Amino acid sequence: MIEQAREMRQGVSLSGDRNQCAECGELFNSVYSFEKHRTGTIGVYQGIDARRCMDLSEMRILGMVKNAAGFWVTERLTAQGIEQRNEAFVMRETGETAAADPSRVLRHL
Repeated sequence: MIEQAREMRQGVSLSGDRNQCAECGELFNSVYSFEKHRTGTIGVYQGIDARRCMDLSEMRILGMVKNAAGFWVTERLTAQGIEQRNEAFVMRETGETAAADPSRVLRHL
C-alpha cells in the first residue's frame, strides 16, 4: 500500500491542509476528512477493533465525496455553503462584504 501512495503523490500538489493517506493512498482535502476515514481503535492492530482505513463505500455512507480536484471531503458543499465560503473569502481579502460588490464573489465548485 505505501508504494501505491508514493506513486499517486507524483504530480499531485499537496499544500495547506491537503494530505494523502500513507496506508490507502487516498487524497484528502483536510486533516479532518483524513481522520474521518480512519476507523477502529488507535494502537489496536488485529481483530474487529483494529485501526484501519475505511473502504470507499464506508466513506460514501458517511456522506464523504470527492471534490472536483479529486480530494475526499467530509460532505458535498451546498449552494448556501458555497455562498458562505465566498463571503468569508471576500471579507478576509478585502474587508468588505460580497453583497457590496457581487462581481467579487468567487464561484468554486
